[in-house]
Amino acid sequence: MISKKILISLATLSSLQLTFISSISLANTPLVSLENLKVKQSLKLKPITQAPARPTIVGHRGACGHAPEHTLKSYQLAIDMGADFVETDIVVTKDGELIARHEYEIGETTNVGTFYPERKKIKTVDGVTKEGFYAEDFTYAELESKVRAVERLSYRNHDDDGKFKLVKTEDIIKLIKENEERLGKKIGFYPEIKHTTYLRSLGTAINCEIPTKHNCTVEEKLVELLHKHGYDKPNASPVVIQSFETANLIELRNILGPKSPYKLLQLLDEPQMQPGELIGKPGKTLTYNDMLSKPNLARIAKYADGVGPWKRMIVTEDPITHKLNQPNNIVDDAHEVGLFVHPYTFRTDKENLAPEYLNDPVMEYIQYFVLGVDGVFTDFADDGVKAREIYMKLNSPSQR
Repeated sequence: MISKKILISLATLSSLQLTFISSISLANTPLVSLENLKVKQSLKLKPITQAPARPTIVGHRGACGHAPEHTLKSYQLAIDMGADFVETDIVVTKDGELIARHEYEIGETTNVGTFYPERKKIKTVDGVTKEGFYAEDFTYAELESKVRAVERLSYRNHDDDGKFKLVKTEDIIKLIKENEERLGKKIGFYPEIKHTTYLRSLGTAINCEIPTKHNCTVEEKLVELLHKHGYDKPNASPVVIQSFETANLIELRNILGPKSPYKLLQLLDEPQMQPGELIGKPGKTLTYNDMLSKPNLARIAKYADGVGPWKRMIVTEDPITHKLNQPNNIVDDAHEVGLFVHPYTFRTDKENLAPEYLNDPVMEYIQYFVLGVDGVFTDFADDGVKAREIYMKLNSPSQR
């Protein structure tokens, strides 16, 4: 139980003349009712039919609002803050190692240019051309020996820049296992496979221990790692494998079979964008916005267990003022076909908040919980956990 008091501004709530307290102690039942939140129009809430009892908190790249993303420090912080899952992105090095980085271009999140300036190149990944340093041009030994992580965003803390090594996917699994033993509880693992189509165009050799297959796909290698660490055993900790592409998830479903303990999640990027395998292909016009139609959500449900839409697909914003519009029915539509919904990414920085939440960042989480999402990806696991505690108090039988 978090005993720290969470201060909630009353300014945005005064228009309805609701009775709130300005300081909510998580140890006591707050005086705010969930029904009041449902009708609060400035929060763009609506009545729902499937409010989750306990939304899942996913530590996005660890707790990267507090430490450089994809570092062991970031993951440890997320675990210590109470995240249910830790999330990592997977890219592949020149020698076929699976490492934790958000993109194949690693210049923005590391100091690689300091040590290997001659390896700067211009490349196109999924239709985006960019000059930088790419993971596939380095062996893991080269990266581990010199290169260190740095904070990607200028407005976040840079005190840890240059302190932490780049880590393998397996290092994160080992950290999770150590903490599970220490804490006596399960911690979920939420890997994202990045840019499969691009990776396959490179022809990078990935070595699996499968006796009959020494050159495998990143999907097969990930499954092998999961099996190696016992995630396929009964009562193992939960795993959700995610991707913005569709073909690799369909392939994974075929590899794993219908009774797999691993769940699959279809990520959905900005509405006008396309899955990587479709970009530039004649006649392939399907966008992520198209994928949100009821028929396409039903198709997704045939190979995936959940969807992870950009949060602004659920509550859109005015392109000029950035004020929020009324929510749509995406959450209900996804639930109707059996998909769970984990939107991304929740960030407490003022640079990432809609005007409605500048004074009350925790209320954004509560908005989405009330809308029925099953969990959220957040850079600030501590805020996600705090918001969930408040929501669960509000959603308790005594408050309904």
